[in-house]
This record gives sequence, structure tokens and C-alpha cells, in this order.
Amino acid sequence: MDRYDGDQLFEALGLKIRSGASLDELERMQLAFLPLMKSSHSKQERAVETIELANMILDENQKIFLTGCVIDISDNFIDREYTRKILEVLRMSKVLRALEEEAKDEGRVEGKKEGRNEEKKATARKLLLKGMSIDEIAEITGLLKEDIRLLH
Repeated sequence: MDRYDGDQLFEALGLKIRSGASLDELERMQLAFLPLMKSSHSKQERAVETIELANMILDENQKIFLTGCVIDISDNFIDREYTRKILEVLRMSKVLRALEEEAKDEGRVEGKKEGRNEEKKATARKLLLKGMSIDEIAEITGLLKEDIRLLH
């Protein structure tokens, strides 16, 4: 990648993105690999700048895809300080907000699922104490017989 002039490509891609024009396939690939190209900036600085540039892309799917590509490519050389800078850039974007919402939704679903399972186990414990058979408890609660035996 050192044979490509990253500074020149960064400027050209920046002009195109700022004008609202769409990037073609080659330009998208060039943007993704900008942090690895020869530049007057460090790879880490260029990674942050490239993510900032990608966040200006109007097409949401391209924006998310290219931001992910740059993060993935940069993962091999980025340090903690620049990771924080990237997070700051992402916090200002819809990309991170969408990812955070998705993670929260998944957490809620998983939490509810765990809660229901704990409730079933509590019911199974009570039924065991009342002398009900494991087969009957499994039928009522939907728990596996092996799981009920472990509650014994």
C-alpha cells in the first residue's frame, strides 16, 4: 500500500464525499485502505481522519460498511489513545448510536429470557418441595429433566 499516495487520495475522496457524490467500487476500496497508504500522517491519525470522512457519506449502508472496514483494517496498529479518538468520532455518528441501540435491545431480550428461566427454576424448586415428580415438573415448566434434577 506504500506505493499509493494516501494524502492525494484522501483529498480527492474528501472532495467527492463533501460534494455529496457517491463513491464507485474502486473509490470505496481506496477509502477503506487509506490508513495503510503512504502519507504525511501516521497510520493512526489517518485512520481517525478516514473514519471522520466516511461519516460524511450520505448513503447510510456505505457509511456503516466503510466505517467498519476502516476500523477492522486499523485494528492491527491502533493504540489506546487513537481508539478513544475513534470512539469520539463514532459517538457523533448515527452508526454508533444504531449499534448501541441494537446492543441494548439484545441485552433486554437476553435479560428477559434469563429472568423467565430463573422464574421457571424457582417454580420447579417449589414443586419439588411439594413432592411433584420430575416428569410432571418438566411438563409444567418446560425445563429439561436434567436441569430439574440439578435443582434437587
